[in-house]
Parts: sequence; C-alpha cells; structure tokens
Amino acid sequence: MRLALSLSVIYAAKFTVAAPVDCILSDWSETAPCDPATGTRQITRSILQDSLNGGTPCDSIEYDTLLTSTETCTVDCILSDWSPSFCDQGTGVATRARSVVVNPLNGGAACDVLQESHSCLPETCETTAWAVAGACAPESCTQAQTRDMLFPDRDADLPCDLCQSVPCTLDAVMGPWTEWSECDATGHRTRSRDIVAPACNGGAAAEHTTETTTDSCGDVVCDSANNPWPVDVATGDDAWTPCNAVTGLQTRDRVLVAPSTGVTCETHQERACAVNCVLDSWSPWSECNECTGLQNRTRGVIHTDLNGGNQCGDTKEVRDCAVVCEASDWGAWSDPDESCVCHRSRTQLSPPLNGGECVLDDSDPTCPASCQVSDWGAPSVCQLDGPNAGQQLFTRKITQAPCNGGAACPDTTKWQVCDVDCVTSEWSDWSTCDLDQQLQTRTRDILQQPYNNGVMCGETTESRACGDCADLVGSFTYGDCDVTTGVRTGTAPLLHVPRNGQACTTTTTEPCDVPCIATDWVAGTCNPESGTQIFTREITQEARNDGSPCPADLVKTEDCVVDCVPGDEWLPWSDCNADGFSVRTHVIEISAQHGGSNEACQVEQVQTCAVDCVIDVDTGDVVQKSLNGGATCAEVAAAAQIPGDYSTKSESSLGEAQSTSFMATLAANKEYTMAALATGSVGILFLVALASTRRHSRGGYTSISRDNVL
Repeated sequence: MRLALSLSVIYAAKFTVAAPVDCILSDWSETAPCDPATGTRQITRSILQDSLNGGTPCDSIEYDTLLTSTETCTVDCILSDWSPSFCDQGTGVATRARSVVVNPLNGGAACDVLQESHSCLPETCETTAWAVAGACAPESCTQAQTRDMLFPDRDADLPCDLCQSVPCTLDAVMGPWTEWSECDATGHRTRSRDIVAPACNGGAAAEHTTETTTDSCGDVVCDSANNPWPVDVATGDDAWTPCNAVTGLQTRDRVLVAPSTGVTCETHQERACAVNCVLDSWSPWSECNECTGLQNRTRGVIHTDLNGGNQCGDTKEVRDCAVVCEASDWGAWSDPDESCVCHRSRTQLSPPLNGGECVLDDSDPTCPASCQVSDWGAPSVCQLDGPNAGQQLFTRKITQAPCNGGAACPDTTKWQVCDVDCVTSEWSDWSTCDLDQQLQTRTRDILQQPYNNGVMCGETTESRACGDCADLVGSFTYGDCDVTTGVRTGTAPLLHVPRNGQACTTTTTEPCDVPCIATDWVAGTCNPESGTQIFTREITQEARNDGSPCPADLVKTEDCVVDCVPGDEWLPWSDCNADGFSVRTHVIEISAQHGGSNEACQVEQVQTCAVDCVIDVDTGDVVQKSLNGGATCAEVAAAAQIPGDYSTKSESSLGEAQSTSFMATLAANKEYTMAALATGSVGILFLVALASTRRHSRGGYTSISRDNVL
C-alpha cells in the first residue's frame, strides 16, 4: 500500500482597520451682494464629505457647521451728483455742493468733500484808463503812467499791470561853464560847458555836445603889476563887487596908470561867481486830480543857482489825495428792510483813490412796508435727539420787516417729520464661552434711536454656539493594547453635557504597538518518496503598528529518515538450488533513505523444489543427489545407460544429508522456524520461511531472522 502525505498549510489572517474620515465642508461662498444698509451679506457652504468610521461629524461645533451665515462687507460712500455752480462777481468764487446717498460701513471708502469752490475770475483784472503820474525823466526819456483796479477785492490775486512807462519829449540840457583858463601867450583865455541831458523823442537838440568861448586878456602892459586892480584893504585880496544874483557875475574896474603900447588894456573884468538858488514860497495845494488821485503845489525861482551855487530844490511837489469813486446814477429805492429802511444803490465805475469815499448805497428810514418773507429754505439736519427728534426744521427769512404801519410777519419756522436710521456701535468681542450653556454672546450699543420710517436697530445681543468637544470632555485614560486590532481604548469623563448637537465621545482609540508572535515549528509527516519532511508554524498574533514584524517563512523542508517499505507483491521464485530450495522476496515499495532501516524489505519466502540426480558419466560419481521428488539416480543412470547400481543411493539418504545440510544452514543463522508439510505421495518437504533481512549498502547480509513459518 502506498503512503499518501497530506499537508495542511495554514495562512496567517490579515486584518484591515477602517480609518476614520472627518467631515469636509466647502469654503464659504457669497450668495448675495453686500447690503449697503447693514454692511453684511449672506454666505453659504456645502458638505463635501460626510464623516465615516468615527471621524469628526459635520455637526461638530469645531466646524461651525451652519451652512448659511452672514459676514461683514465693506460699503463705500456714494454721493449725489454735484449741484450747478454760479459765479459770484463780487468774490470771483463759484461754489457747488452734493449730499451723501449711502454712508460708508466696515472700512469702506470714506465720503469725499461735500462742497467745493473754484475761482471764476477773469484771466486779468479790470482797470481804469491810463493816467500820467510824473514828469519826463531825462535819464530814460520816459514818463510814468498809472491806472487802478475796478474790483480790487475780487481781482486781488489776478495779474494786474497798474503802472507803465511811456516815451516823453525832452529838450537837450547844457551844463554850467567852467572857470576861465589862464591867459595864454596870445592874450586870450577860454571856458567851456558840456551837454548834461541830450534831447529825446523830438525835443530841441543841442548844437554841440561841448561849447567853448574865448576872451582876450591883453598883454603885459595890461598886467596887474603895471596897472593893478583894486585890492580889498581889509583882506589884501582882489576887490570884486558882490556876486550878482541875477547874472552870477562879479565885476571889478581899474584905472590905467601905465600907458599902453597900443594895446587896449581891459579896465573892466567879470568873473563867474557861485549864486545859490533862492526859491519863492510854496503855492497852495492844487485841487485833487480825480483821475490820478494826486494834487500838486509849486514855487517860483527868485534866483536860480549859477556857477556851482546851491542848486534849486523841487519847484513842484505832488502828493496823494483822496478821490471819491466814479459811480453810476442811483437806482430805484428798495423795499424796506428788517429795520424799515429803504435802500438804493449805484455801481462803481472807477475805484476811489487814496482813501477817498465811494458811496454806493443810500438809505431812507421813513419808508413804510409790509412784512415779506423768503421761500422756505432747505431743511435742517434731521434732529437725532431731544424734543424734536425725528423732525427737521424748515426756516424762511423775513426779507422785509413791517415798518411804518406795514402788515405783520407770518411764522418763519416749521417742523416736519423725517426718517432717522438706527445707528449702532460695532459689535463687542465675543464673550468667554459659557461651557455650561455652551453659548457666548456679544453686544452692541444703540448710538442713535430710529425715528419714523428710519431703518430699525435690529438685535443688540447676539449669541452663538461654542464649546468644542475638547472643552466638554476631560482627559482620556487609556487601557491595555488590544493585540488583535493594535488599538487601545481610552475613556474620559464628560465634564459638560453637549447642548449644541456636538457628537462628543468619551471613548476614543489610538494605535498601539503589537509584536508578532509565531508558534514553534510543527513537524509534518515524513514523505517516504522524497525523503523530506515539511515543518510549519503559525502566526498566532499579527504585528500591529510599530510592533516587531512577523517572520517571513512559515514553512520549511528538511531531510527525514525513511525505512524501507515492502510492497504487497512478491518477486518471482528463484531457480531451484542444489539444496532443493527456491527463494522469493517482496517487491520494494519504498527504499530506505537518510539512514533508514532495510530490515522490513529483507523478508524471504523459501520452498522446496525437485532436484534430479546428477551423475558424472566419466566417473560414475553422483554429483547431485535427487531431492524432493526429483529423478532418482537409478532413473537417471538407466536413462543415461550408465552402468552400476545406483539403487542404494536413495533419496532418503540424500534427503537426510540435504536436510542435515539445510538445518545446519538454518542453525548457522539466527532464527529459523521450520514447518514440514507432507506433499502427498511425492513426500516433498516444503519449507516456507518468511524472513526479514538487514543488508549493508554493499548488499551483504548481516543477519537473518525467521518471523513466520508457513
């Protein structure tokens, strides 16, 4: 019977632990434009991933999981269009205004200016006509002209040319004569003068730039040594007459005492002398020139300065004088004003000069008039508090107070309701979370109460859920590691009961290290065909997380001892040997390996068999006796015609000898059990032996043991 080896291979079980998946929310997105009245807008978001396997749920407070919320947004200031602007001719300024349509919120762009002004002046000022302002200057041949601004206040910053110089006509002016030169050898002397101011712009020109005159001064006969000139007894100087203030000359005369030699000696001499200018008294001031705002006075020259005398001072003085403005005719009388005075006015045509008056208005305090009022003006700012809160004031002016019996005035003020929007402060910071209630609040103050149809205030207190599970649950205490899952479980006390739908857990798990544990090797059945034996071991505990890993080999093969195994079949009987026996052995089913025993495969069966007598024909000797019913020697001799008596050589004797030989053979071996069976008339003895034989690798027998006798 063949042996069948059955192997059972045990595979290690693999465990998969599902990881927790947290809820995932999308980012907030805007779903509505910013509300300019509140500075808020609506935002929404959606659930992208629901929580799985114990992950943080979507309703956990830590996610602030409201799918709809509001956020603040910036609101820029919005202004109305500009009103038309009109130029004020009196000031030269144009003004325009605008109002706030939407106030800025939450850091939005602030409002720009609500009123602005700009100049509406002409490019240059308006002036009077040019007027002469001074004498012609000989140095430049120009004369100054001036003019005045018609609107000095309005045009004060405009370019305005009020002075100019224009060419003027001036005759040439010669300077004074020099002193006479000394008398030369010819009896002559000279003097000269130069031009000090040339003619300009068509004035009378000088004939020469320098003029020279020559005079005879006589010869030596006429010398004063011969004909002396008079001497001042007191000083010893030459005696000259006093300086003539009119001519600027001094004279002297002498009487010739020495005769001349035909030369006419000078008996009369003149010389220039310095004459100081003598001026008359100033005339009264002239009338004020209304064009120039100047008045002058003059004085005459009694004696002009001559020959280097003190020059004349100014003979004309000019000074500013007050000039009243030039104005148009008076206009019509106005209605009486609030003081019961009627007014009329006129327009200034030219400005006053040098502090002169400019009366452009006239009044009459006796005119009667009824009260007159203006249209209602723009309303005041809506009152935010007080007895008139939520109202705005309209006023009108009394344009004409009643006077001198005129009708009395109607009301000049009235109140009308107006809308006042609520104004609140910014929200305060959120309060500390109240973990018992799991709420936190913030507040804002009402800075302005609403009135009439104004925007209402809304809530002044807001609450929101707060308190993460981390705040509501105490610290976790962990147990032993579960070797089957690689997870250990922790528990924590619930400090505060969740109130906002938080899925707070008081148990949690965390990975823990589990080392791998394997059994000892278990030997399997030895495979007699291959001579090998399979050893197996099992993983009784898988490694988890960072625990020591499992071995890679769970099965190994090693050599094993295999004893020889005989089969169920026998090999054919061997040929009958000389002793009358034939032998057969079992078929070997499995050979011995790795030092296994061959004993079981060395079992033999032995049976008797007929052996004929064999006679040597040459010698007549019996070589082989007859055994177990084989042909006797007599029969063989007869058949072979061998002479001699072979009858005495019976089988029995031979059989005994053979039996003795066989028994001796059996006795020489260890254990033989014999059985003799009668085979009928033949009398053949069958010996059936079943033996197991151990053999060395060379094939020799070491021992024979009889197990069974058949």
